Formats: sequence, structure tokens, C-alpha cells
Amino acid sequence: MQLMTNQTSAGLRFAVEDEIARVEIDLPGEKVNKLTTAWMTEFEALLDRLATADGVRAVVLASGKPDTYIAGADLDEIEGLASAEDAREKARFGQRVFAKIENLGKPVVAAIHGACLGGGGELVLACHSRIASDDPATRIGWPEVKLGIIPGFGGTQRLPRIVGLQAALDLILTGRMLDARRARDLRLFDSLVYRSLLVDEAMREARRLADSGRFGVARASRRPLWTVPGFLDRTPIGREIVLTAARRRVQRETRGQYPAALTAIQSLAAGVRSGGKAYAREAELLSRMALTPESRNLVQLYRLTEINKRVGRDLPAPAAVRRIAVVGAGVMGGGIAQLAASQDLGVRLKDIQPEPLLLALRTARDLMHKAARRRRLGPVEVDNKLAHITTTLDYSGFSLADLVIEAVVERMDVKQRVLRDLESAVREDCILATNTSALSVTEMAAALGDPGRLAGMHFFNPVHRMPLVEVIVSSHTRPATVATVVALARKLGKTPIVVRDAPGFLVNRILAPFMNEASFLFEEGQDVEHLDDAMRRFGMPMGPFELIDEVGADVACEAGRTLHAGLGERMRPAALAARLVEAKRLGRKTGAGVYRYTGKRRQPDRARWQTLRDRGAASALPASVLQERVFGLMINEAARCLDEGIVATAADLDLALVFGIGFPPFRGGLLRYADAQGISTVVRGLERLEREVGPRFAPCSRLRRMADAGETFHGGR
Repeated sequence: MQLMTNQTSAGLRFAVEDEIARVEIDLPGEKVNKLTTAWMTEFEALLDRLATADGVRAVVLASGKPDTYIAGADLDEIEGLASAEDAREKARFGQRVFAKIENLGKPVVAAIHGACLGGGGELVLACHSRIASDDPATRIGWPEVKLGIIPGFGGTQRLPRIVGLQAALDLILTGRMLDARRARDLRLFDSLVYRSLLVDEAMREARRLADSGRFGVARASRRPLWTVPGFLDRTPIGREIVLTAARRRVQRETRGQYPAALTAIQSLAAGVRSGGKAYAREAELLSRMALTPESRNLVQLYRLTEINKRVGRDLPAPAAVRRIAVVGAGVMGGGIAQLAASQDLGVRLKDIQPEPLLLALRTARDLMHKAARRRRLGPVEVDNKLAHITTTLDYSGFSLADLVIEAVVERMDVKQRVLRDLESAVREDCILATNTSALSVTEMAAALGDPGRLAGMHFFNPVHRMPLVEVIVSSHTRPATVATVVALARKLGKTPIVVRDAPGFLVNRILAPFMNEASFLFEEGQDVEHLDDAMRRFGMPMGPFELIDEVGADVACEAGRTLHAGLGERMRPAALAARLVEAKRLGRKTGAGVYRYTGKRRQPDRARWQTLRDRGAASALPASVLQERVFGLMINEAARCLDEGIVATAADLDLALVFGIGFPPFRGGLLRYADAQGISTVVRGLERLEREVGPRFAPCSRLRRMADAGETFHGGR
């Protein structure tokens, strides 16, 4: 029998039925639930009311949003923090509210469907039971370190008590999300049910806990002390070993460039030493992180990813894509086929020989089984997804495809021939896409009777890991074609950036100076390892010579020629890549490139380095000088790309470089880094290098105009 109903202005609906209060979180006017100050204030008042209500024996917390429980804190409020004290008070407020859940005196059950992230995850940790839907949309995680902060509403204190220190460190330091099954295995979720039964099951659980009178925050499983996991999680010595190892790993992997990770370890350490009661310490540590440049940049980068989701809204409605075909079963084609099948698209994979098809199927199977080992897929799901891929040596079945991706060898004559064949094998409404990293899409389109149906779809290697797809628009490409390719990229879980067809497109054009200028510095006598280390210390995932060996000297050499031909003398390639090709040292794939390789181990090859340049070694230049030369050229080229309309906005460009080449996220993107340096400072540095090194450093007209006007790439003066 229903006893009372109510609704608050901040988005809390609740009703009491048979002495169980069902509270539904549904922020008005928002697609997702967020922890705003207004909502938290009303939620605290509701908790106070429920704590003293005679007719309420238990509480269920559910969401009124379709596929979101609580997406986390409000980013506007994070950005609006004015001081460390402001951040500390916000944390203390959140801790106080969530402590009222834990200490309500009545069982509180979370009924979780959809994304439960950050502050939402901290809220459910304070509940006495967590029932979740067994649905792909249901995920839980604490991604705060990816925003340069730490969980500050009690998360670093409660999580180790529930899942153990080792698992808590992994979740908080990586920021990764768990699906419902993996969360249940860690005891984050007490049980999983069908979505349609979620609230009813949570109500039953609340009633059971109220009847038993036994409820509290769950504790980690009491693994025996004589086991290694038990010793590491349950003894002071074991916990110190785990914390020390975590600090060393973070220092090694981040070089101290992501301070939030080390700060999170401090908060977790304070918690396990105090029995999970170091809330004041957590609030203090959060306050230190909230206003750092790293956090500001990471929050801005997250905003760019949200803005990117709007790309294509001004385009026609995309065509539905349920079946695709891929021509070319090499590394890229096979990777695209596997990715599409993992998203339950039908895939017809073609090659001219059976061997590449077999290799592609084997690779797809291995990747699917890897996902199964990580509990992301079940055995039946693996088989079902692999069944989406069928293979062929001809164009049979291509008439069923809604979109075809050509991924054959990077030769214009071959691609044009394949595209002509495709045009006669597919339906008139079928979209054609070419996975090219350098060749002109406009020139390819000239081979077609209907050039408007073709767009570039440049995936990055490895396909299953790299988040970016460049959608390349030629002068012929129809808007409807662009819309469909953008929508497909999103369906595949990628971030699409629309770029204009031009030499190198966007990412490779700006990446070229990273490798080329480092090669010029090598020719001047700078040490390979010193150069690579300087770029890694800046935050790049690998140095320029490591990257040359990864992509292959032959590929780098050909890309250099293409850019030189298309963009002129400033892109003149250094001699290194060509000399490596002459010496048949193509990189990791041949066991030798700039470095030598024994299995996966990379080794310096100093004797060979001397033969690859025309002069002897020179005194090592400071890392800052090396970085100025490399990144100054990249900023200059990025400004030209904006001037030429290769990409629409500085935001798109920054996102493309973070997702495409791993430009350090904590710097916010290449152009945000330029803004932080000051455009006038960048221009003066380029002018000095133009005098000292050569004309390739001459600042472009856009940079000069911006410096004169005191402008920045991301607005403001």
C-alpha cells in the first residue's frame, strides 16, 4: 500500500510502499544524472527525513534515466572551484552526505542500471547492498584520475574495504570501468538480475535486510592469511608491499606527470592504515589536485570528447549500416573486420588469397578470446560475434553490404582499380570508404562513376586499441556520405574527426615534424636515446626513433616523400629513413631499424648510428631545446591546418592528436599547450630557430597575426 509520494525540484522522486521508500534519481532537463550541489543538498534533506520517518524501514535508490545511474560529479562545478579550500569543503560536504547513507540506521539498497561512475560509484559504495542489471549498459568505475583528481566523497576509504586494497588500487589508478559481471565477481555488486526485475529485486532485498536487522557496508572476502592475496590485503606488511609497488609502477609509467595517481595512493594508504576512516585526509588531498594545470587540461579534454559527440548534427540523417564489407585482409582490414564483428555488424571480408583471410580470422578469434579472458565476453558471445565474419575470394555477397571499406595496399593504381570493381559489385546506395593514411581521396574518387559516395576512413594501428578515425572529405563527397561514415565510426566505438582531403590529412601531417626534426637533430650529432628520452619526458608515449621503428622506415620514407611533394621544402625529409631503407633496416618487423631487436627487447646500436649520419656525435642539447624544435614545428603546422580549413576547430585538432598520436593528455592537446606557452613566446622561438637553423621554422601568418593581437587558439586574450 502506498503511504506517501513526493518530488523535489532538483530531481528526486520518492514513494513509500509497504514501509520501503523507493527513491528515483532523475535530474530535470539533463540526459544523465549528475551530482550537483543543489541535488546533493536536497538528497541530504531527504535522507534526514527518511532516517526519522516511522513508516520507513528501508530505502531503495534507483535512477529514472534510460541507461545512466549517476554519471559522476558536475564538471561545471569542478571547473568552478575557486580555491583549494573551496575544493576541500565540497569534498567534506559529499563525505557527510554519503556518510548519512551508511549510518542511516535503515538498510539502503542501490538498484543500478546504466553507467555508475565517479561520485555515483562513491554513492553506491556507501549503500548496504548493490543490486545491478545484467545489461551491457551497466558499468561502474572511478575515472577521477583521468580528470587529474581523486575520488573525494569517501571512495578511497570505502572501496578497499569492499574489494581489497589490490583491486581498489587497480580500479582507481587506471580509472577503468567494470561491466556488471566483473563487478559482481569483485563483490561490488551483490547480485545481478534482468533489467525488468531490477527494482522489484532491490525492494525484496531491502525488505529482507530490514527484517533481519543485519546490514552494514560489505567487507572484502576474508582470504586466508597463508595465501599470497590474503597476506597482501590483510596484513600491515603485505599492504605496505602493495603500496610501495604501486608507487614505483606509477612513477615508472607516468614520470610524475600525472600527480593525481600518486595522490590517490596516498589517500588509499591513509585509509588502510586507519581502517578506512581517513576522510579528512582524502578531502585535503583532493583539494591539492582540483586546481592543478593537469586537472584543468584533463577536464577540458574530457569536454572536447563530449563536444565531439555532436559532430554530424548539421549533416543529413545517416543511412542505417547493419552489414559492411571489407576488401583486403591485411593488418588493417582484418582489424576493421574484427572490430565491426565485435559490435555485432555483419562483415564480408575479401582478399585475393586464402592465407590472409585465415590469418585475419585467427587474429579476430584471438582478440575475442582475450576479451573473454578479461570477462568482457562470455564463450557463447565469442562464438556469436565470430560468426558475423564471413570470407570470400570474390565479390559475392557484396550486394548485401550497406557500406564497404577498402583496405588494400597503399598504391593509387591498385586502390582505384579496386574501387571501380566495387562500384559494379555493390548497390547504388552503398557507401564506399577507403582506409588510406596518405593517398588523395579526391584522386581515388575520380575513378568512380559516382564520386560522391566515397569518403576516407583512416583507422590507426592497432585498430582495436586506437580511438581515432579520420573521416576524410574530398571535393566530391556528399554530406550524406560523411554523415553515414561518422555514424559508423561512432558505432564502432571510435572518435571521428572530419578533415579535408590534403597531403597527410591532419594527424600524419602534424606528426611528420615529430619524426623528421628529430632525424635532423640526429644528423647534427644528437644521441638517439637522448632524443627519445626527451620526448618521453615531455609526455609522448614513445620517442620519434621508437616510432620510426614501429611504423617501419619504408612507410616513414614514403610518407616523407608524399608530404614533401605536396607541401614543399619545409617538409623536406631528413636522410635517416631513406638510409635505413637502403640498409634494409626497416624497423621492428625486420629485427633492426634505428635500434636492434631481440624478440621484444629493444637495444641501442651505436656503431650503426655513426654510419647513418655524415658527422660525429655532438654535445647533448638540453631536453627543453630539443622539445622546442620538435613541438614548435608541430604547432606551426597545426596553425596552417586551421588556416587551410583542413580541420574545423582547434578543439578537433587537439582531440585528434591526443587520440591519434598520444599527445600527452595532461597538456590538454597541442594547441592548448601552445596557449599555455603563449603564442608570442612560440613565435619568438620560431623566429630565433629560423635564424639559427633554417627557413623551415618561419612562423606562419596565422601565428604572427595571433601573436600581434594577443589571441589564443582556444579563445581569450
